[in-house]
Amino acid sequence: MKVFITCETLSERTAQTTQIIEMATNFEKLGHQVQIFCPSNRKYGGNKRLNLIYVPTVNVFMLTSIIYQLFLLICISIYYPISKPNIIYTRMGIFSLTPLFFSKIFKIPHIIRFGDDIVEDMKIQNKNPFFVAIYKIIESINCKFSSKITAVTSNIKDTLQKRWLIPFDKIVVIPNGANIEVFIGEDIKEARNKLNLKEECYYVEFVGGLERWQGLEYLIRTAPLVLKQISNVKFLIVGDGVMKDRLIKMVKKLNFENSFIFTGSIPYKEISKYVNASDVCVAPFIRGRNEKMGLSPLKIYEYLACGKPVVCSRIPGLELIEDHSAGLLVEPENPEEFANAIIKLLKNKELREKMGTNGRKYVVENCSWEIVARKVAKMCQDTIMECKRS
Repeated sequence: MKVFITCETLSERTAQTTQIIEMATNFEKLGHQVQIFCPSNRKYGGNKRLNLIYVPTVNVFMLTSIIYQLFLLICISIYYPISKPNIIYTRMGIFSLTPLFFSKIFKIPHIIRFGDDIVEDMKIQNKNPFFVAIYKIIESINCKFSSKITAVTSNIKDTLQKRWLIPFDKIVVIPNGANIEVFIGEDIKEARNKLNLKEECYYVEFVGGLERWQGLEYLIRTAPLVLKQISNVKFLIVGDGVMKDRLIKMVKKLNFENSFIFTGSIPYKEISKYVNASDVCVAPFIRGRNEKMGLSPLKIYEYLACGKPVVCSRIPGLELIEDHSAGLLVEPENPEEFANAIIKLLKNKELREKMGTNGRKYVVENCSWEIVARKVAKMCQDTIMECKRS
């Protein structure tokens, strides 16, 4: 199978980049040929073996994405007669319309992937209603005329189906995964030595973008409750984002600077070192957006792949943590309940190890990127056959 993958961004440190790169890498491991079309303004410096085609991009405020789509059409048209792809696979972005247009011209199937509900995110970010309306038109066209749709959660599938009245079986739910070769357990003392972290402390860790919907202000409110019972706990915040300065100010206001470590952005392949240095990993997601969309966050699969127990909010999509005894789910936005769960795990090493073993086993058997890629590849092949028959 020959696949064109298109995206609107390919930056080193985003979940979207991880999804695209891991999908392409595992497609190639399965024997498929992949070419990734991405903007030239953020060149990816990771896997050099991938066939990346950089599309010219001009930074002109809100026109950047539109200009990129025009150049993308030219680039795909140039490479099409050379590569003769069987299918086009697109990660949905704000102005993702070119791949669908191209697929209709050359009569090849088009699959679009939704990693989140962009309409909901644009509303939360108070985007100009005009741009929200434009995006909704683009989303509706993609949903109605693409060959198939994949969504990372059942909630996103339900939302898209109801919003655009498309056939329910046109959307396939395929959650995210983890790289089980990069995210693998390591001796906790060795991991801490590599990072110059104190061996005698407990470490509670969060990894991800510091965005409002991550709920980190509730983790900060949890800290005094935890430290009251276990004084030698450090909260390790790995990542960067718009909330960073506000969170640091909040920590200082509560006089907990000595208990929090903000690392800033960390390269993808270095994150496992930080996860392995922790005792408990957390994800204090808030309600609102998360309950509407459901979640399939990379951080959860990566925590579990490293054999770490997880404490996170009870949000649709995260039932696997409780179902497979890999951690504890708590009421969202409730510092007391979150603190009690963290304390319970920190005081019980045997329980931490048992849950960590359960989590690793679940991810290896169900959520490796190879397994995810196999599911997507089968859907692509089935779609190709369906299009040939029609």
